Amino acid sequence: MSALSVILKEVSIEGSVYFCEALECPWEMKFENLGYASFHYIRRGRCQIKMGDIVHELSSGDLLFIGRGDDHTLYNATPGGPGNPITILLCGYFHFDETTLSPLMLTALPHLLILDQDKIESRPWLKSTLEHISTEFQQLPPGADLVVDKLTEVLLVELIRCQLDSTTVSSLVASVFDSRIAPALELMHTEPEKPWSLKTLAEEVAMSRSAFANHFRKTVGQTMFQYLTEIRLRKSKQLLARTDYPIDRVAELVGYGSGLAFARMFKTMTGISPGRYRKGD
Repeated sequence: MSALSVILKEVSIEGSVYFCEALECPWEMKFENLGYASFHYIRRGRCQIKMGDIVHELSSGDLLFIGRGDDHTLYNATPGGPGNPITILLCGYFHFDETTLSPLMLTALPHLLILDQDKIESRPWLKSTLEHISTEFQQLPPGADLVVDKLTEVLLVELIRCQLDSTTVSSLVASVFDSRIAPALELMHTEPEKPWSLKTLAEEVAMSRSAFANHFRKTVGQTMFQYLTEIRLRKSKQLLARTDYPIDRVAELVGYGSGLAFARMFKTMTGISPGRYRKGD
């Protein structure tokens, strides 16, 4: 399993479609104060997207991915009349459980990613997935809701791949494709309970401790220990919320030798004790 697969597998995602309709011009749809990522597929017609002061022209076959919930407006101001131009949109969302979403993962979620028709056509599987989602949502055969939700989650993976292909600045891109860092990420994500150190991880990737420490910080944007602590914190939050394990057992499962050491880390990172977090205080 690749480092990217491991990181994506950790993230708890709820995805679905909420709109697939034909709109007669003129029309406008505003999206504000979103707590989720979203996508819009222009199945037919033309429109514009406005984010802040920037406007992008969109055509049939284009796909938008708004990965961080930024405010935006979709519209077509063409005057109405006989034979009104029609725009058919497919819109959906991706809601991430914040306790499972790493800061590194955020670098793979774009403020705005536009895939034009040519890029969609070059990825036949992506195009067929979008059409399959549209058909299921509109025709509602038995089990359509489940099919739509699962295909929407798969669509997210494909969109993240597209984002990784399109940027050179994401630390996630650099990390998951770095032959020395990626194996270390896999180990920390899959076995966070192990007593990892600079020495043990450096040995795993055949580097000196100092070289590994410097390369990790430069590539990922934080130290190995900071990254490992964040992984352990996210896993501990899930265990506290979803199990009734004693605090000492949770500590053990995330790599801490005692409940006291774990509680100290947890309070430093969150401002509250593990017990209060479990109670929802």
